[in-house]
Amino acid sequence: MERLEKAFRSRQEFEAQIRMIRHFLSLQKCGREELLFVAINEAVNNALFHGNRNDPSKYVRLKMSRQGACLFIFVQDEGKRLDEELFLQQTGTRKKNLLAENGRGFMIIKGCCDSLSFPEPGTICMMAMLEEGNIMSGTGHQEKIPKTVPSPGKYI
Repeated sequence: MERLEKAFRSRQEFEAQIRMIRHFLSLQKCGREELLFVAINEAVNNALFHGNRNDPSKYVRLKMSRQGACLFIFVQDEGKRLDEELFLQQTGTRKKNLLAENGRGFMIIKGCCDSLSFPEPGTICMMAMLEEGNIMSGTGHQEKIPKTVPSPGKYI
């Protein structure tokens, strides 16, 4: 299975699909399925809560697709644009965010995958993870992520 697409309107709908999502990740053999699931879980939570403001009429869409040795994960919400300044603050080295109850989501996501970006500002989060054996150690190997990424498509 090279691709998986799901849509959720609530945390409960997401939880009903966790088993299938974890199975898909296990088939990708990236060796870091748990880290990827943490990143997906956090991105979906952020999209439901911050993007869609828990509005049950709005969807969060998850798309995972493989391109060679790289797995791309897109999470899209129907909310307003992401505040890029807030993103930069939350993914920086500000230690106050590490202990805060809120505001750690992007730091968690960034630490669990090899690349984090926003190809369509504000509504789509793209994560990438290289296959096991195609990384050195740790994260941050953006130079090995393919320059041409799959399109997230138009979900809505």
